[in-house]
Amino acid sequence: MRVIYIKATEKPKSFLKRIRYCFDYYFNIIRTITIQSDRIYCLPILYNKKIKKKKIKRLSYKIIKKLEKDESNIIVLSEYLSNVDYLKIFLCSKGINILDGRLLFKCLYNKIISYILDITNERIEDSQIWITINDYTELNKEIIMDIARKVKTLNIVTTNINKFRSIEKTLYNEYGILLNISNSKKTSLVKSRIILNFDFPEEIINRYVINRNAIVVNFLNKVQIYSKKFNGININYYNISMPKEYILEGFSNQIVYESKICNFSLDKTIKMFYKDDINIKYLIGNKGKINEHEYKKQ
Repeated sequence: MRVIYIKATEKPKSFLKRIRYCFDYYFNIIRTITIQSDRIYCLPILYNKKIKKKKIKRLSYKIIKKLEKDESNIIVLSEYLSNVDYLKIFLCSKGINILDGRLLFKCLYNKIISYILDITNERIEDSQIWITINDYTELNKEIIMDIARKVKTLNIVTTNINKFRSIEKTLYNEYGILLNISNSKKTSLVKSRIILNFDFPEEIINRYVINRNAIVVNFLNKVQIYSKKFNGININYYNISMPKEYILEGFSNQIVYESKICNFSLDKTIKMFYKDDINIKYLIGNKGKINEHEYKKQ
């Protein structure tokens, strides 16, 4: 399915453009432009100007109609529009999928593990990884199978232990790999080194005793670790390097690239990473960019 990009209008410089903008603003006209193969809706609102809720609602209905015509329900909002909460809430309520970079984050699991281990000067074949997960999906299964074949030990922490028994059997029968599955809130994460938090929300993961020096990567949502004893690294987002031809001014690189792979299989996505030389520039915690020396302290 085609992905549509949506942004606010740049401040018009010429007299004629100002007249057209005023016309568009009054009649709620959304202009469509194409850059390379990317289809972009330009809303008649200006950056950094306060937008009335009534105006957003009217434009939202127009967006819905245009998306129906373009046979799409997947969109990317510009960085500016991503901060307009009412617009996001309204579009989501109408079944529109607003990309946020989280799918790409999860698919970059190999790059993220390598990024952390390179900084800490560890080999992946000697490493232990913990995954906190409840949702059994085909994508999650593929990722677990892949990681298990690369690391020394993979530990699954889940409240749905029986759902992951099939993966445990497959890994042992086909590769001779033992998968540790548990759900003890007191002991499952107490020795954890690197935790890939697939889908535990904040209220769930904070019920577990986490190693005070653990490195936690939260793929699904931003998560805060409440324990006063926790002195590790809590990763909630990321920044990537990508080819210039994908860059769209005013849009997040991560979300633009996610729009290119959101309909791909994991195997095709990973191949595209290598073709495009996608790499992690840095990871982001609750207070912003995490510097490399912070990983070495753990």
